[in-house]
Amino acid sequence: MNLIENIIYHPDAGEHGTMDLYRPDRQAGCPVVVAVHGGGWSAGGKEQQAPLANALVRAGIACAAVNHRLAPQYRYPIACHDPAAGYWSATASATSRTMKSRGPPLY
Repeated sequence: MNLIENIIYHPDAGEHGTMDLYRPDRQAGCPVVVAVHGGGWSAGGKEQQAPLANALVRAGIACAAVNHRLAPQYRYPIACHDPAAGYWSATASATSRTMKSRGPPLY
């Protein structure tokens, strides 16, 4: 497994605009899943996704675990927009790192 931590996908969001990219050793053409942590948009962090990301990597699937800005400091819909930005950044990273993006996000 290859882990790249704290990739900045949203420079204006500080630490909340980062993601960790978990990649299988054989990356060429592997699919990518973007994982958003739970917490009701007001708690949590990308580190919560480590067990899921590790399971996906074992199955040959890359995983981008994204942070997002949290309520109540940031009002709706900012927390929803951040993971979308993370998705687009992850798909750009996927194509530049020989992984496979399979189209728009599934909500």
